[in-house]
Amino acid sequence: MPTEISAQEVALKDVFNDKYHFEVPNYQRPYAWTTEETEDLLNDIIAASENTEDPKEADPYFLGSVVLTKSRHNPEAEIIDGQQRLTTLTILLAVLRDLAQNEKLKHDLDSYIRHPGDLATGAQTAYRFAQRRTDREFFETNIQKIGTVPEFIAKPKPQAPSHERIFENAELLYKKLTEFDDEARVRLHQFLLTRCYVVVVSTPTYGSAHKVFSVLNTRGLDLLPVDRLKADIIGRIEEKAQEHYSNLWETMEDEMGRGQFQTLFNHIYMIHTRERPKTSTGDEYLKGILKDQPRQQFVEDSLLDYRECFDIVTRVSIRDANDDKDACASPANNALTHLRALVRNQDNHWVPVAMEIVRKFRGNTEILNNLLPKVERLAYAMFIMRWTRDPRVTRWSRVLDELRRDANRELPALNLDTRECDSILENLDGQIQKNRRQTLLLRLDCISADNGVNYDHPKITVEHVLPQNPSPGSIWVKEFDNLEEREDWTNRIANLVLLSRSKNSAANNWDFDRKKGEYFAKGNVTPFALTTEVLQEHSWTPEVLERRQQDIIGRFKREWSLN
Repeated sequence: MPTEISAQEVALKDVFNDKYHFEVPNYQRPYAWTTEETEDLLNDIIAASENTEDPKEADPYFLGSVVLTKSRHNPEAEIIDGQQRLTTLTILLAVLRDLAQNEKLKHDLDSYIRHPGDLATGAQTAYRFAQRRTDREFFETNIQKIGTVPEFIAKPKPQAPSHERIFENAELLYKKLTEFDDEARVRLHQFLLTRCYVVVVSTPTYGSAHKVFSVLNTRGLDLLPVDRLKADIIGRIEEKAQEHYSNLWETMEDEMGRGQFQTLFNHIYMIHTRERPKTSTGDEYLKGILKDQPRQQFVEDSLLDYRECFDIVTRVSIRDANDDKDACASPANNALTHLRALVRNQDNHWVPVAMEIVRKFRGNTEILNNLLPKVERLAYAMFIMRWTRDPRVTRWSRVLDELRRDANRELPALNLDTRECDSILENLDGQIQKNRRQTLLLRLDCISADNGVNYDHPKITVEHVLPQNPSPGSIWVKEFDNLEEREDWTNRIANLVLLSRSKNSAANNWDFDRKKGEYFAKGNVTPFALTTEVLQEHSWTPEVLERRQQDIIGRFKREWSLN
């Protein structure tokens, strides 16, 4: 028998009434709307309410959709999607209630927040909207209970992220609506309750509700695939354990940020399937993430483990297994530092491979020091050869497949063949594209420096020693009198240096000696090895550039064994 799905436009007065008792499952993400989103909602409602003199005759205003798991004749409704909007609307109604001057009006508005109970039928007093269990008491005490909003916003701001959002939005709405007179607020709440609508989509089964959720998600609502994953994974764990696993999940999400948290799941999918996700929704995505693990085990073991590996790969150093201290100068950690520079160029295809190597061989310093520099070499090779997304993914998939089989620990797919080495050297010897210069020069600077890696500069810019557009009659035009030769050298790596400050356009056409003394060595200190090398040159001619170019290419050959 087909699953019954109901969708209808419902005025807000019929949303917050006896037909629905909303509950936010504890596996849902915490309340996250910011004051920006709340202020936009309020301003839109106010603007729509002012289109006619009688707010009850204004054009209908659509507030969005809500997806519920709910049977036809039972008011109990579990919110699958829409809890952010319903939470904010509840705060808005509570603010309007607590600002009302008329006591009857105050209690009338309260009836949309709280079922008052009925002695005749025995119906109990109950709030119409129940927040997640972890936030429920806080929301009831400070928002839903009549008269509490002014006292709440006079208190210090709470620390929990979801409680902080509730506080900030209640404060915003209260201050905004205090500027209205009582008549204007009456007009607003009449419009809100009678002419503002939501589309309520309800279905009695969890599975069909999530199919609706997925369809809405693909239509561009403010959801991420990680929200669907949370509902699928946490929502299927037995109810008494949901709060524990939901807290683990939300702690990670808060610490990482939602965008990075979503990225983590995409990397896990790549590790398990050796493919980038073609879509970030659907059963195949969930199966690729879980890999037939029980949901509890995935959250408590695998997800925590992968998150730790992700942190190691993207922001912290590997600890030495022998003395439990950071081995910051190890080949493995140096390789990770160099790799992170590629992320600034939107290249993170290597991350799942590095994560899986760290996960499998954590504690074996010898293997990590062997494999991670090879990952770094291959990633930079792809960067220099300007490989597109598909060839990169195909190559990293081969490495992951070798890791999965674990036939040996050399991982042949990490090696470069003769053709690839020749291509790297050819590209290094040619024109360096603008969006690749800084990353490549920083890598070269680390090869050239004696004191290891240091990217900790507040400002880094790339400067051309030979100017891009030298003035006619300048020393540069005399030294490089062949126009074709001058243009060829301008954007090659031998002519580029790094500065730890903003560019000075006035210095572009200074002669070489002045540029050295007043620009490159400003303050008599330069933190980059490449710039120091330029200061040691007595002139800047085609012959100097040729010698320098061959020397730089030789450094890359030795660093990455490009023979």
